[in-house]
Amino acid sequence: MQSQTGIPYLLIDGRFNNTATALRLLGSILGVDKRTEGLAARAQAILDGVDHVVVAVPEARRPRVYLAHRNNGLETGNRGSINTEIIERAGGRNVVDAGGARGGLVTVSLEQVLKWNPDTIITTDAGFPAAVKADAAWAGVDAVGHGRIYVSPSLPYGWIDAPPSLNRLLGLQWLASLFFPDLCKVDIHTETLVGRADRVAFPIDCISHDAVATIKRLCRQSGKPYEPLRTASLACLAAALARMSAARTPVAAE
Repeated sequence: MQSQTGIPYLLIDGRFNNTATALRLLGSILGVDKRTEGLAARAQAILDGVDHVVVAVPEARRPRVYLAHRNNGLETGNRGSINTEIIERAGGRNVVDAGGARGGLVTVSLEQVLKWNPDTIITTDAGFPAAVKADAAWAGVDAVGHGRIYVSPSLPYGWIDAPPSLNRLLGLQWLASLFFPDLCKVDIHTETLVGRADRVAFPIDCISHDAVATIKRLCRQSGKPYEPLRTASLACLAAALARMSAARTPVAAE
């Protein structure tokens, strides 16, 4: 590509396990090592945390998972594919064995899905659950019969793949909490909101001590400045917004 266009390019290893290393490499190239070191450390902590949960679960207790792409659910990821490595990392046993080389998206038949009989289906298509429930041919699949069909979140990007990038760190925690709810308790909603914010303000008079501690921890991990409010009143919020607007440097995290 570089020889054809004359434009230098960099191809970074996109394997999920290489996320922290890729962030550090980008930081060194862009001259923002300090910023990316914090992101890399957080990424590795998420990976290690889920690994710690999964290793304690016997193989027989891990869910048998099928990834359903498209409205008909018959496009999926073979074992070891970049599309399903997040499911496997989260402790799911990918039921798809399409033969041949490992990896890659494959199109399968409903008969194959019935034979694999997954107990959990993860889909990236919001219309799939309704379509499959209306189709009697899917009724024999254990995941359908027990209502274990989950639509992957897609904001700001898909959490499973599309694209298979940093967004999967959210997806990994989401999947682990689905697969092992007693072992992996992650407040994905709060973490996502904190991650999208520039600054965080929260009242301390109407939320629990644990909630305050969680928000502070998430802010520190993501490098987001925060400001506790004495009360939930409009006056306190307005004063905090005025201070934030006037501040020339980020509010220091306590």
